[in-house]
Amino acid sequence: MAEIIRRVVYWPQFKILTQALLAVLIAYVSLMPFYYFQVQSLTLSLVFSLVKYAPFLLACGVLALRAVAWSAGSRYMASTGVGRWMLLYLALSLLSLWGATYARVGLVKWIYYNATGLLLCWLVVQSCPRWEDVRRGVLFLAFISGVVAVYIIFFALSGLEPFWETFQRVHNPYHTRQRAMGPFGSTVATATYAMLLLPAVLWAAVQARHLLAKTSWSLACALLPLAVLLTQTRATQVCILLYGLLLTPGLIKLRGTVRRPLYGLLAALVLAGVVLVQRAPGNDMYAEIRQRWSEILEPRVVTIRDGGKTYRYDSLIEYTERFRIAQYYTVGNILSAHPLTGVGFGTFTREFERFRYAENYMIREFSEHTTENMYLMFLAETGALGLLARLTLMVAIFAVIFGAWRRTRPGSRRDLLWAYLASHVVLAVHMLTWDIFNEPTLRMVYWLWTGLALGAAQLEGDSGVAVVEIADDAAESRVVSRVKDERSIHIRRGCGREEFVRYGLW
Repeated sequence: MAEIIRRVVYWPQFKILTQALLAVLIAYVSLMPFYYFQVQSLTLSLVFSLVKYAPFLLACGVLALRAVAWSAGSRYMASTGVGRWMLLYLALSLLSLWGATYARVGLVKWIYYNATGLLLCWLVVQSCPRWEDVRRGVLFLAFISGVVAVYIIFFALSGLEPFWETFQRVHNPYHTRQRAMGPFGSTVATATYAMLLLPAVLWAAVQARHLLAKTSWSLACALLPLAVLLTQTRATQVCILLYGLLLTPGLIKLRGTVRRPLYGLLAALVLAGVVLVQRAPGNDMYAEIRQRWSEILEPRVVTIRDGGKTYRYDSLIEYTERFRIAQYYTVGNILSAHPLTGVGFGTFTREFERFRYAENYMIREFSEHTTENMYLMFLAETGALGLLARLTLMVAIFAVIFGAWRRTRPGSRRDLLWAYLASHVVLAVHMLTWDIFNEPTLRMVYWLWTGLALGAAQLEGDSGVAVVEIADDAAESRVVSRVKDERSIHIRRGCGREEFVRYGLW
């Protein structure tokens, strides 16, 4: 039995199986509203749903394959470069549940969130030890984002959800026909998804060598910002403008390699899309977009009376963002009681009513139990220690990838590292306006994208070989000895020692 397991682990396609599971995970969370296949409630007891928790099972499946490889004796492990900071954040977020009112609920969420978050990142690094693996992973991620962009544009033009209308209308509290929406969730999540993966699609367009491929990727680059515009999310639109500064080198390179007729084709397609949206029957989406931006520029006072209470706002932006403003005070109430560890990881929604600040808005206006700010969510749930650990992890990821970018010679891998850095910086800015990682699709896609970038950062030079950590020379000697013992098996399979080492634990 042990020999059979070793044969399976050393089989070259074993690595491809783990990559396939990760690819299925990307497609699953991006193309279907898995989180809305049952009623969303804070009071009803948790009911397990295979559809809803399939991403968790897929992550566990990939982890199980890694465990099989480990038990079979393949002890190589690729470094993420930020492992210690990941462990620090995990430890402090778990510590926040000590003495928490809803510690049991928080523990379940801690397991689920990190299995579909940090664990995914680590598994991607282990499953993509060569540049070709990373390249395919990024291209697949970019392809799926292009499919999502087409879906969003179709929804904006027709106002219909082509596949998931019933589930979205019944179970998704954020479902709307007034603003463009993707297949997996709210309009804000849709816009953030498109914004997050835009650099990956741009990288694919720059690297494409054939005219058809370059045309397709370039069209996807045009559709993603249009999709963000149609969602009417102002913060994400600002982030797209920020990309214009960070990704200018890539845009220049794209311009230098694309033929002139292609510019005309893309311009015509984008113009046709804009005209279609504007002329769609009953569609006044662009008027609504203009209205939302005009609110920022209008300083007029807004006064609302509700019974014996009066709410006064000095500008339209203060009025439209009154809930977000209130959450700074809500988190302040939490910190006055739990400054170091917060109310406990994953328990903010249940503690919200106890600490709610609602002096500047009517409670019946907003049913959400959220901070609308990821940093505030870290602070509220895990306290000052948890926020500091998470910020340290974010800085460490940036430092590792930026350091690799500086060391790498010009080429596709260097371009990919810069694309991720742009995405990392812009997302850090966007986190000021929305608690992004509480949305399951965004959390998983972010960590998968980060895992691919960290995998690329750990490659050695331009050889496409992963940097691995070996405990000591004795351990290495044992591995080499076992390789020699198994040589006859691999010779029968037409696989020599070099291929065995190459495919051993990946």
